[in-house]
Amino acid sequence: MCLDDNSATLSARYLNAQLSAMWANAVECVGHESRMATVELRSDEYEKHKYTRSLAQFHFAGNKTPRGSILKENLLFNATFGEPHLKFICNHEAALYLKLQTGHFNKVYPVSSTLNAFKSNTRDNVPFEGLEVAFRLKFSRTALTGKDSRIGNGSGHLIQMMILDFSSARMALFKADLPIGTADALEWYLKKYLTFLQNAGHHVRFDLPDFDDHQYKPTINYSLATRALEHQELFTNVAVHGISESSINGFLRETWLDVVSKSQGFCGQPPTDKLSSCLVEIQSTWIGGVDRHFHIKFGPPSVKVLCNHEVVLYFTATKVHFHESEDFSREPVDSFANWEFAFIVDVIEEKVVGHASSLKLHISTARFCQHLSTVVARDVHIHFTHIIKFFEYHYFELLATYEMINIFYPGGYRSPDFDEPGFTDPSDDERQWKPVPGDDASGSTTIVWSEIIKKISLSGFDHINAISEVSINALFDSLYKTDSKSSGCLAEWRYDKKFWADFSKIKVRLLSGDKALVTFTVDHGYITLENKRRYDFSSWTISYAVNLKMVDQTDLHCDQAWLTSFAGSVFGIHQVHRHTYATVKHIVLDFANAEYIYKHSSMPNIWDEGHLVAIERLKSFIHYMGKYLNVLSRGGHNIIHSIPIFPHTHQFGLTSASFQVVSKSPVTVTNCMFEHEVPVLMVIGVFCGRPLPVQTIPWVSGWVFSGGRSKSHGTICLSRTAFLEKKLLVTLELVNRRTTVIPRFPREGEDEWKVYLTTWADHPSRTHEECQWTKVENSNPGWLEYTWEHRDEWSYEHEGTRHGASGYSVLCHTKNQLCISTSYRPRSMEIMLHGESVLRLQGKEEKENWSKRCSATWSVRIQINSRPSGLRVVVVEQVQPVFEKSEEKWDLDPHALLEEHLPRVVDIKEVVEALKVIFEGAWEYSCAGLKAYNLTSPAFTPNGDLVVQLNNFVDNSTMGKNTSPRQGRRGADAAVTWRLKFLLMPFSCCMPREHTITADGVHTDTVAHGHSEIHPLFHSDGA
Repeated sequence: MCLDDNSATLSARYLNAQLSAMWANAVECVGHESRMATVELRSDEYEKHKYTRSLAQFHFAGNKTPRGSILKENLLFNATFGEPHLKFICNHEAALYLKLQTGHFNKVYPVSSTLNAFKSNTRDNVPFEGLEVAFRLKFSRTALTGKDSRIGNGSGHLIQMMILDFSSARMALFKADLPIGTADALEWYLKKYLTFLQNAGHHVRFDLPDFDDHQYKPTINYSLATRALEHQELFTNVAVHGISESSINGFLRETWLDVVSKSQGFCGQPPTDKLSSCLVEIQSTWIGGVDRHFHIKFGPPSVKVLCNHEVVLYFTATKVHFHESEDFSREPVDSFANWEFAFIVDVIEEKVVGHASSLKLHISTARFCQHLSTVVARDVHIHFTHIIKFFEYHYFELLATYEMINIFYPGGYRSPDFDEPGFTDPSDDERQWKPVPGDDASGSTTIVWSEIIKKISLSGFDHINAISEVSINALFDSLYKTDSKSSGCLAEWRYDKKFWADFSKIKVRLLSGDKALVTFTVDHGYITLENKRRYDFSSWTISYAVNLKMVDQTDLHCDQAWLTSFAGSVFGIHQVHRHTYATVKHIVLDFANAEYIYKHSSMPNIWDEGHLVAIERLKSFIHYMGKYLNVLSRGGHNIIHSIPIFPHTHQFGLTSASFQVVSKSPVTVTNCMFEHEVPVLMVIGVFCGRPLPVQTIPWVSGWVFSGGRSKSHGTICLSRTAFLEKKLLVTLELVNRRTTVIPRFPREGEDEWKVYLTTWADHPSRTHEECQWTKVENSNPGWLEYTWEHRDEWSYEHEGTRHGASGYSVLCHTKNQLCISTSYRPRSMEIMLHGESVLRLQGKEEKENWSKRCSATWSVRIQINSRPSGLRVVVVEQVQPVFEKSEEKWDLDPHALLEEHLPRVVDIKEVVEALKVIFEGAWEYSCAGLKAYNLTSPAFTPNGDLVVQLNNFVDNSTMGKNTSPRQGRRGADAAVTWRLKFLLMPFSCCMPREHTITADGVHTDTVAHGHSEIHPLFHSDGA
């Protein structure tokens, strides 16, 4: 067997011999030219022989060759070359070494080569002598097949060739003493020279001839024969598909350390399958079918990058024990240490997302490389060879089975080659949500949001609370700032004298499957190792994958101090709005079952004393961090959301709740570092004791508002049934009761010929009947319209022999209209009420008929305004009833009757108070642990569901509601001038009519093209 069946060295020698012969030919040709100081580059003689001389001589006079003779000292580049040679790095790239014997180059021209009028100056020439440079370049191999009867020796012949890709050349070696800043210019000229060589055909060389008469073809594997690793200058900035060697080895070290942590059980439960730890340790008895008994312990694997496609993969067996039998408890018969096995392996690139790549070993291409591995004595060579066969026949298959052939995966904290998207932290102005200026829906963000909320569906739930990743991180940011002032455990924690850490704020990424990635960063700290040695560290980051769980208040394992603060500060003593709740459900980060995720952890300098010390440091760090997670849970710092649960009879408030993490596409520990739509935590529930629907919430981009400078904390969605129909419309029935005028029968002792009126609210038999609003299906976009209409007409007549025919009739007709805007306006939401009551009296007496009529109209407009401090419910219009009457003269006065029974001002105090209780101040139907939200930017969907955005967190001390009508109307705006706009709503649609009150009290109505305005001045004393 010759050369282990690898003809790579023979091929390299043959190719270099051709280069040597062609160079010798060039030298001979140069020797015949004249010794003149000039050269004529366009002469036939020069053109005829320039390629023959190319390996020994090169002249360059610029991008445009001048006519006539030119002094050689005026050439931009002039050089004679020594013998070139090739060194093969791997099966894809080689190094071309060039020796520049004598010459010069112009240092200015490369940066001025695009100037047509450039003229060289000999003062810019840089002379050189005895320079050596090397270029890394790609190559490929090809072959031509054919036959010629004159050759004989079989029916087919093979002509093998190697093709150098001079266009891929990159200077890798530069040995010269040149002036500073001129090396780039020289490289520029030499690349021109390589193009010249390619034009001369020197990029193609014949490989080993194959004209014999047998069937065996030479096998050529340059990688297995490479000695290029002895020349480290050839590997500067060499990467595998853009991934640096240091990044790959960092990934391999951390993968190995992760396997160690699991196999030794100090990071969760030890694996039940021993072979899953094969990257760290393996015994022959674990796999079977092996005729030798051995036990190997491995250090971290590593690679040396050869090129974009191949690496040298090193396995270091720190301990190798050989035994006589399967009883490994006995002393081994032979023991060895620090054996190194090198394999040349191809690498496969797999695109993960966008431009990011993962790298995987093409394990079937693994080839043992003898000269890069440990050289062992002859008497132990048989043991060494046995381990090599174990690698080739068993070990690589195990690595593939247990998915340990990845040598790099992008993302996490160990990936400096790519920028990863950061955590969705609150922005600098997140402390106060900034409403978009302007009331109209003209902004592009507003238009987009208006379209998005049309697609929101509550999927059968009464309540959905969408909590953004931003909100969770803002919660921990807020808690961290509080603890930083008091040295709380979120900012600093120590365990006896064995562990101390100064923390940055906790960061959370939501994951699909109701999970989260929680990351802790220790800015400064120390740990005590097993040998009682203290180790100081800084900028260590550790991440855990945790489950999100919903637990009952009674199942919380929190300190009593936290429970007391929670009960007393957030929901009150078991009450919300004076309604007793049954319990509280908490969504928590399940730190008790946290799983250490090495891919998102970073511990600089953990390896600086070797892999054994690295194991000890990681073991200690994880041990103390486990204790820290328990402390966080006891302090309630794992609670990210809390919901009061009310008795099943309760009408408004959750009686059952659950949660889901909703994402557009699966977001996992593996891919969460890439650009993606951030998942949303959805708290879902029902009212009135209904069972929870078995429904997965679909992804809608509108669950979290993404416009404006700040990022949203999330949204609260209340179904049409839960809020609009059972809360708002039911409350607004009061308006119908008080404005619906109806006739009544005369009571005992009252004159039967008089007309008696009352209101629905005061009618003895109807006061308990409902006055429900009815949905109007209209074509008016941007509004929900409801109506209430009631008509009563009575007629009383008598006729007889005693009296002539006489009688009267009464018609009472009430029609109220409610319009609710469904257009998204960042600063306000409008609710408009309009009503009209008609009283018509008719009669006949002594053959004379009479008729009188009076009508009254009124309107109210309510706004729910968004302010930095939250929502404010304001009555911006409250128009007194405006009467219109006929002028016919008669004793009965319908105007007086109607005015007597209609309220002087339509009283909607209860409606406003109900809205204030729900919306103003802190939202009291859920909170983030000890932090509460206030609300902003409410909007109804065309379906009637209410969508409200979560605003910034509210301090516990500011959680009270404004329930005073006076304070609710003016509040902090007292002592400032404000405008009151009066609008009347006609029955036909929700377009406003203008109502003006003049100085003398006269009322006029016109179609509104603008707004009449009153500017009363309120002072803080109520004047």
